[in-house]
Amino acid sequence: MDHDLKDLITTMKTPFLEAQVKHFMQQMLSAVAALHETWLVHRDLKTTNLLVNAQGRLKVCDFGMARHCGSPGRPYTDEVISRWYRPPEILLGGGTYSTGVDIWSLGCIFGELLQRGVCIPGNSEVDQIDKAFALVGTPAEESWPEYEALVKKKNYSFAVKPSTLRKKFPRQGYEPAYVHGEQCSTTSLSPEGADMLEQMLLCNPEKRITAADCLEHPYFECEPAPLPLTPDHLAQLKRDRGQALLEAKRVSEAKAQAEKMARENPLLARSMPFQGGMQGIQGMQGMGGMQLPNGMPINMTMAQQGMSAGMAAARAAVANLGLRPPFPPPGR
Repeated sequence: MDHDLKDLITTMKTPFLEAQVKHFMQQMLSAVAALHETWLVHRDLKTTNLLVNAQGRLKVCDFGMARHCGSPGRPYTDEVISRWYRPPEILLGGGTYSTGVDIWSLGCIFGELLQRGVCIPGNSEVDQIDKAFALVGTPAEESWPEYEALVKKKNYSFAVKPSTLRKKFPRQGYEPAYVHGEQCSTTSLSPEGADMLEQMLLCNPEKRITAADCLEHPYFECEPAPLPLTPDHLAQLKRDRGQALLEAKRVSEAKAQAEKMARENPLLARSMPFQGGMQGIQGMQGMGGMQLPNGMPINMTMAQQGMSAGMAAARAAVANLGLRPPFPPPGR
């Protein structure tokens, strides 16, 4: 397979078209519906476990956490599903769950496709729950009868918050035909799409929509029709990904050289131009979503700008001090 879905999301320079998001969701839901029909729950759905080939066909992988399940749910371990895709019933230690956990994960992936970034990026289990409630609203006794008991058992307390789902994913998002489209950070989401996403992210797992019902949802009947990424577009994204990795490697090597030079020459390390150059190189590290194995995020445009400005300033500082430049000259 040529890509995983995470690669595609982080390499896209503009938001996906609504039809492209719909096509990815249709493929994911079809695969998960087939799993659930045989009473298998995946328990680790995330964008890195969804592979896409050169023709845009998506496949689910990594079944190491998959288990047979039943209805109603049965007790399982809570140590499943990556935190950003983990549903409230597991985060709150319910222990008993079923196929609904996969639907929550797919809802998080739906949001990730729409905004090209993690939908609910919690820093800890408590923060994950808090951010989830900030997005979908804090559950009440009427909507999830088991909620109060689960929270009390964990000795947690969460403020009552309304849903902000529609605000986060508006009806009108990025559309290439609009002059202002480049300024939009999310993909457009129709009322039907918002309804399906809301049902996928219901806190009460018993009320959460099933994968089979999602496939019958009006979201897939309304315009625009599902549209795959073209092979040419996928090939370009693959080239962009390779270029981004090369740029990130160059930044990392330049930074390492600069740090070594600064250690060997304290005078250089204290110079304001050199410090400004280092800040330029380091600044790009927090500006993107794509990541290398070492966790360094990448944003092609901003990385190149920060890299060029930072290296120029540092190189000038080195030259003024009569020291050997630790950076390669421009164009290399």
